[in-house]
Amino acid sequence: MLKPTLFNDVLTIHNNFDRLVDRLFEKNEIPAMRAIAPVEAFVDKSQLTVRVFVPGVDEKSLVLTQLDDSLVIQGEYALIEKKEGVRMLLQETPVGKFERRIVLPEDVLTDREKCTAKLDKGVLEITMPVVSQYLQKRQVPISISDTKQVTA
Repeated sequence: MLKPTLFNDVLTIHNNFDRLVDRLFEKNEIPAMRAIAPVEAFVDKSQLTVRVFVPGVDEKSLVLTQLDDSLVIQGEYALIEKKEGVRMLLQETPVGKFERRIVLPEDVLTDREKCTAKLDKGVLEITMPVVSQYLQKRQVPISISDTKQVTA
């Protein structure tokens, strides 16, 4: 048995990693990325816009739901069929179901009844008209009345 030293520990980790990589390539089992949908959101004077990047997602699997303070986008990246006899070397495409919850800003009032969504070239764009933007909290000054008591 090897004497426990830093070099032997590193060598053991290296050998275990090599065996793991060999097993993955032998069985053609490259792990796919966890399904996620990148998002960008912005607001201008007239509307709130949320863009969800879902290339390769079947539009029939997309569901958009409005909740009190958020939008929920659900969908599924389909598993790409692997051909018989083909050895996969790299797979960075996401696979499986995903759900994104986008919390809407408290300081922007939108007309949620007029929310629209369209899918174009793998980008789901959701828009809502802004009714009142940046409802700023304003501290109201409190004046203190002069409470000098008059003694009789």
